[in-house]
Parts: sequence; C-alpha cells; structure tokens
Amino acid sequence: MNEVEIKEYLRNNNDEFKRLEQKHRKYEEELQKTSSHMFVSLEQQKARKDMKKLKLRIKDKMQEMIASYRDQLQN
Repeated sequence: MNEVEIKEYLRNNNDEFKRLEQKHRKYEEELQKTSSHMFVSLEQQKARKDMKKLKLRIKDKMQEMIASYRDQLQN
C-alpha cells in the first residue's frame, strides 16, 4: 500500500485519523482566510502562529499513524 491508500484506509477505518484530518483541514481553511488580510494586529499574528503550530502537530500525528499502519502491514 502506498501513502495515499493508507490515508484512505485510515480515513475510513480510524475515527481518530478522520478527526485529525478534519481539524487539519479546518486550520488550513482558517489560515487561508486570514492570509488575505493586508493588515493584522499582533494578536492576530500570534493566533496565526499558534494555529500553524497546532496544524503541524496534527500533521505529525497523522504521519505517525500512517507510519505505524505501514509497519503493521510489513510485519
């Protein structure tokens, strides 16, 4: 199985992966919305930075789950 197939499998069979993917998508949409603003306050800049960190943590967790599933398939 390649990574795309593993993601599809996890999306359909693992509630945590599905939830993480939805959160990741939500953060991406929010970041896209706010990236079009010409002027942002320091508070908004901090919120964007924090959101990027959360999004990255979620992506890392999803990658861990993909790697774990790949290992299970190989063993």
